[in-house]
Amino acid sequence: MNMRFQNRIITASAGTGKTYRLSLEYIAIILKYFEHPDFSLDSILAITFTRKATAEIRQEIIKHLDGLIAGDNPTLIKALGDIFPLSEDGLTDRQKGILSLAKLQILTDQRNLQIMTIDSYTGNIFRNIVRPQRSIDDYDLDENAVNKRMPFLLDHLMKPEFRKRIDSLLSRRVQRNLDSYEDMFAMLIENRWLYFLIKECYVGEKPRSEDVSATFRNCCVALFDELESAREAKARTWESMLKVATRNFFIDPPKSKDELVDAFVAFSRDSYRALKLFGVMKKSPFYDSRPIAKDRKEEAAELHKDLLNALAAVIYNDFLIPEQEEILSVWEIILKEYDSLIYRYKNLTYSDITWLTFETLHSAESELRRNNMMPDNEFYEFLTHRTRFMLIDEFQDTSLLQFKILKPIMEEVCAGIGSKEFGGVIIVGDQKQSIYGWRGGERELLIKLRDIVPPLRNVEPNRLDLSYRSSPDMMDFINRIFTSDALRNYLKSKELRWQYDAVSSALNDSSTNISTTVFGYNRHRGEKYLSYKHFVEDIVLKYIDKKGEDLSCAIICRKTGQLAAIQQLLQEKGVAGVFQPSARITEHRLVSPLYSWLRFVAFHDWIDLLSFLRSDYLLLSAPVLKEVIDAIYHLNSSEPRDIELPEELSFFMNLAAKHKEMSPYHIIREISQLCLRDMDKVAERDLLNLHQFQKIVKSWEMQESEQSLKTTEFLDYLSKNIKDEAFKQVSVEGGTQIQLLTIHKSKGLQFDKVFVYYDLDTSGMHQKDLSWAIDYADDGFEDIRDYVITYHYDSILSHCPKSEIWERKENLALLEELNNLYVAFTRAKTRLHIFFGYPTAKPFDEYLDGKKKDGDINLALSMVEACLESIDGETTALNEDDNPHARFFKSRITSHLVEKKAIDAESIPTEEQSEARTPQRTLITAAPHELNWQEIEDISKPEIASHRELYVEKKSSLRGTIIHDYLSFIKYDLEEEHREAKSFTLRRYGSILSINELNELFATIADEVKKTPAIFSKDYDMVLTEYAIADYRIDRIMVNSKQKKVMVIDFKTGAIDEESDQLDDYIAALKAMPMLDDYTFEQEYVSFMKRD
Repeated sequence: MNMRFQNRIITASAGTGKTYRLSLEYIAIILKYFEHPDFSLDSILAITFTRKATAEIRQEIIKHLDGLIAGDNPTLIKALGDIFPLSEDGLTDRQKGILSLAKLQILTDQRNLQIMTIDSYTGNIFRNIVRPQRSIDDYDLDENAVNKRMPFLLDHLMKPEFRKRIDSLLSRRVQRNLDSYEDMFAMLIENRWLYFLIKECYVGEKPRSEDVSATFRNCCVALFDELESAREAKARTWESMLKVATRNFFIDPPKSKDELVDAFVAFSRDSYRALKLFGVMKKSPFYDSRPIAKDRKEEAAELHKDLLNALAAVIYNDFLIPEQEEILSVWEIILKEYDSLIYRYKNLTYSDITWLTFETLHSAESELRRNNMMPDNEFYEFLTHRTRFMLIDEFQDTSLLQFKILKPIMEEVCAGIGSKEFGGVIIVGDQKQSIYGWRGGERELLIKLRDIVPPLRNVEPNRLDLSYRSSPDMMDFINRIFTSDALRNYLKSKELRWQYDAVSSALNDSSTNISTTVFGYNRHRGEKYLSYKHFVEDIVLKYIDKKGEDLSCAIICRKTGQLAAIQQLLQEKGVAGVFQPSARITEHRLVSPLYSWLRFVAFHDWIDLLSFLRSDYLLLSAPVLKEVIDAIYHLNSSEPRDIELPEELSFFMNLAAKHKEMSPYHIIREISQLCLRDMDKVAERDLLNLHQFQKIVKSWEMQESEQSLKTTEFLDYLSKNIKDEAFKQVSVEGGTQIQLLTIHKSKGLQFDKVFVYYDLDTSGMHQKDLSWAIDYADDGFEDIRDYVITYHYDSILSHCPKSEIWERKENLALLEELNNLYVAFTRAKTRLHIFFGYPTAKPFDEYLDGKKKDGDINLALSMVEACLESIDGETTALNEDDNPHARFFKSRITSHLVEKKAIDAESIPTEEQSEARTPQRTLITAAPHELNWQEIEDISKPEIASHRELYVEKKSSLRGTIIHDYLSFIKYDLEEEHREAKSFTLRRYGSILSINELNELFATIADEVKKTPAIFSKDYDMVLTEYAIADYRIDRIMVNSKQKKVMVIDFKTGAIDEESDQLDDYIAALKAMPMLDDYTFEQEYVSFMKRD
């Protein structure tokens, strides 16, 4: 027999049986090589990406071995015969004997069946080879290691030698404290491979700033010349030619074109103003286009576009490039210290292990190369001595770092030479299911695999094109969506390549139900909740079979927050739903009140008590809650009165005093038993999470000595470990309840019924901590020829000199979003209900036409159109009466029509209500509410006082107000504090005083600050400005926690009343705070810039 192995690349669309095929490939290798003297079962290694997939493949191999040995499954034998030559009678007795012996070896020693996740495989390499080279004697696997090291890392970053660089980078996006930047620092650690690429694999020239200010000025002149002609023709002022957003940049309105040009150039030299101006211009032209002649509007628009790009070029050269160097500098500091912490504490994440393995095997600085201990080729020969066959599943999810580790091993076994004469790889993947780019998954690796790995160059991919999951009608619908003209035209307009080959169903015809609903809501009126409500009440509940059929069911959403809102609505309707969230257990609705109560017991913070009282544990009414708040206010006032406390407040204050002496476990047991009396009505998932939290507390207490069972110490333990897997919320397992899943968690699963909720609204997306794009020099992903990385200026990337590589990255993100929708839709077997929410009350057809007219079509809109067209295309199956058991159904609804329908339903007679509830095929259009304009009376405009005149008359008062506002930003007399103070003060008072007056005042304030260094000393580790307590607002509070000292400052810009007891009142209010019990207090009036 020819012992040469035929390498394979298998592209497996969703539901086409890749696990089934991979297990047969495993068995085919056994049949071919089992009798070879150098072969053993552990020569075969199957790699997956999840533990679940590992278990499925293991189970499938055992199942197929049983079926083939018994010989009673002709379908299975035929499937094996398609990839391995068998006789006409199937398996021979000799072949069955081989499989029987193989099964016995597997059952005798599970290590013979080598199936592991990519993380486990990398961990094996690390333990056996990398760890000794790195002198890491022992280590713990801890996925929360980054969070635990962060306090040490932050302390390191505050050292004087690093502080300036950190301040320079972070000052442009101000947060309350350094802890707020933890996510950004963690992101730098998680993406250290990107730092490696930039520092070690960049083959281009170092980015250098160019002076593009002249180009920007010329673009300003060109556009303003055009606007000047329009302004003169219509006798308009320059102020009236500018939109409000642009006029807000000016204190005094511009009088001439030259003033405008100079002003825009000045704006471009300040990073804050330049970025703000860019945002205004990017949204729409900053000028009023109405005075411009029709035949000149297009020219003006082009000139505006040129100016926008020129401004982006200025920001890129003057601000982004220097920031890029700052990021790399800070990145180096962070990684160097992080690595030292690894060696100090030796607790590693999977990412740490992957990085150290990659660095050891590939970096020029690795121990292997530096000590010349083992050349790379000998190392990989050693590594592949046992493993000769690699079966890699879900290859489209492989990260570049993981691939760099696997590639030499793949090449070694593919070569079929080395320590053994046989070997090879089988790659299984589907580019349409690549949805993990956000964590490093590189879709292009699968697409370009044959070019990257030379032994695979001549391998023709084997495509699986029969679905064993979805019914024929379901597959026809999915094929129509992803081959629709709407989608193809969009991809073509973006020059995107997304290959889709039609997949047929291998199943017999079965009853299939598909619906697409498009729901419009008014985002500005806060109506998004109506989309959830309609989805649950009119879509999910309508199609749930209430006759008790054993059908699996799932609700799939893009985001966890959407699932949480839907689950809450399901619970209100009495429907059980299984939600597997990634949220922390302290955020659960029954655990969060316990957490607040523990904090109140430990720290006596009234906010924590109010959080507890407002929770589902008590559900206090608004009037009672107001009484409690009023009583708390009086208890903390400077002159507390003897008042009768509300019964609820008195009870819980006494209970807190009692709990102060109890262990955390007994506290939460007592409080939950006290408040949750009707446990029968508590949902199973809620009980699971409540018990899980109790288990966490009990486990902690068992590890601590009896003397250490303090609530404060448990809360400290909780804060340090809250990101651990064990501290996530838990969910109900099994049963036929509705599963609530994100798209990513649904991957690899299948359900009889699938409800997909997808919101087209992208507003409110939080700003990323770091934005970057790279351009590889070749298809091998070895070197990069260009890159851009930014913390503040991501909004300009599509218009700056790096627009090409940024657009490429954005396009890859679009393809991944398309993959998300493909994965969501293909989870369904026979019932699929798709729900699209869009952020306007307009009818969808009108909304879509408006978007097309504006050239603002995006991927999500194209998918909605494709879904609606795909249903329209099935004319013979569309039931006009909308029987819920019809095959295809679509509806287009707007939120205000849903409200109207609910009101109208109340007037329907009882005997007609059953007919009214019958689903209707709704293609609804919205009409505006008609008004009788003749009946509307004119209302005279009220006279509005001139605030400028009022302030000018009392300029000394205004001056004092400005000084107080300015000083509220100054804590330690830092440059960035003064910069923020000036920016705020200019925005607030720039329309009242001239810029020169304000600048003069700023300079005087800065000089006065320098004269009182003690007031702005860094000896005080906490400084509070304009602090509100009781009825007072204190100018400045300085706390020295080491010396237990508090200094209270009151700034006076007028005369000081020495007999005033104002500061005494302040201190009395502060002394009432429990956390300041053992502090000493000092006070001082500071005369600040007093004028006679």
